Amino acid sequence: MTDFSSPLDAVEAVIADYFTAVTAQDVSLLENLFTPDAVLESGATYLEGRDEVLNYYISNTFTFPDFQPTPGPLTIEDDGRRVSVDIEVRLGGHTSRVHDVFELVDGRIRRITITGFDDALRTADRSAPES
Repeated sequence: MTDFSSPLDAVEAVIADYFTAVTAQDVSLLENLFTPDAVLESGATYLEGRDEVLNYYISNTFTFPDFQPTPGPLTIEDDGRRVSVDIEVRLGGHTSRVHDVFELVDGRIRRITITGFDDALRTADRSAPES
């Protein structure tokens, strides 16, 4: 077990693992980061349950070989239970700005609310080459 010097270090590690997982398109790592009752909300999309959330990544984000998120600084609130971050996302040959808000419970992601990703998907070209 990893020894973190503070609870906020553990929060930062969960978010770092999330970005590692989505960048690598690693479904197994991503699965371990979400609670079984996880919720994903992105624009008009509202999904409940870890399997539904993972399927969203598989059928949307992970269909783009050039997907590359570059997160900015984290804003950690509510004693580490809420984390928000602005992200520059390379997707389908385009770069977009996205904002994620994570709600954490017991070191796992219970809810992720994504703003701007629907716009990124609309402008993305699925045939864009990897960068």
